Amino acid sequence: MSSISAVISSTKWAIRLKRGQSGPFVAIGPSSWSYALPTSNPVDTFHALFAKTPLVAQIPPLVPYIPPSPNVVATGGTITTTGGRRFHTFISSGTFTLVSNAPLYTIEVFAIGGGGGGGVVSGGGGGAGNLIVAVAVLSASTYPVSVGTGGASGTLTTSGGDGTSSTFGSLVTANGGGGGSTYSVSAGHAGGCGGGGSELAYLAAGGASLGTVNSPMTQSLNNALPGGTGSNNGSSGGAGGGGTSAKGVNHPASTSGGSNGGAGTLYYGTYYGGGGGGALGGTYWGAPYTGGAGGVGGGGTGGSFSPPGVTNLIPATGGTVSTGSGGGAATGAVGDQTGGIGGSGIVIVSYPYS
Repeated sequence: MSSISAVISSTKWAIRLKRGQSGPFVAIGPSSWSYALPTSNPVDTFHALFAKTPLVAQIPPLVPYIPPSPNVVATGGTITTTGGRRFHTFISSGTFTLVSNAPLYTIEVFAIGGGGGGGVVSGGGGGAGNLIVAVAVLSASTYPVSVGTGGASGTLTTSGGDGTSSTFGSLVTANGGGGGSTYSVSAGHAGGCGGGGSELAYLAAGGASLGTVNSPMTQSLNNALPGGTGSNNGSSGGAGGGGTSAKGVNHPASTSGGSNGGAGTLYYGTYYGGGGGGALGGTYWGAPYTGGAGGVGGGGTGGSFSPPGVTNLIPATGGTVSTGSGGGAATGAVGDQTGGIGGSGIVIVSYPYS
């Protein structure tokens, strides 16, 4: 409670005050009065009525009651509030500053590393970044945030590049995804989620690698899955990159089209971490002449074309930015000789807010 008081200059006359223009009288006194402010309505306006005009009352300004903040106070990233929760979204590196956690709320950190790039020539799709959700009652401090970059596009002489990790201080590290295979260069790369394999001697899928969560945080999710395995037949399509909720799809024998990337994971209404689709391997095995679809959550689509020759060419696409998804693989045909770049990662810090 706060209180206000008024002192009148003479005891001969009484002062009568009322709240607002038409409110009831709240005080009568020959010398002084006090009135406690209710916390539910900490600002009141009073009007004084005097018996004679020479009487003077001195009423100091009201000081409103300000209760302690019931919320976390923090800065950093792009701040939005919805559904009783506040979100700090980082799509590039920055700093999360926790000024106060007076209510001792649980802070949640979502992080996904950058996705891997797609391969080329019966190429395998890029793997998604490793996805982590971790929680803790954090103390006021400054926490550096690093957002992972997507892996580079594969070329005729290189496999897809690996994505880099996303981090929250020293507490959370979400690994980047593995690059997809390029035929005659390498198998699918291991990563957060593994890159898809190509064909023949390069059919092996990249394995998955879980990130790290350190005390005082505890993990709610730590998702990473391998890429798909390619086919042991020539002119076959590439396998899909691993997603954060499903492994990349293996490529069936004697099939031209590319296989799909693994599915991503839903987090507060948005899917993240889809694997990249494998590329068409040629037309020898017949239709369908399609590239693999990217996994839900932003995975890139594998390149494709149809006979005769190379017609209706559809180049590979990259993973969606800020989703940690894998890039689609390229066919190697003229106009489609670079795989899709991996999607960059993201870090989201959130907590209850009213």
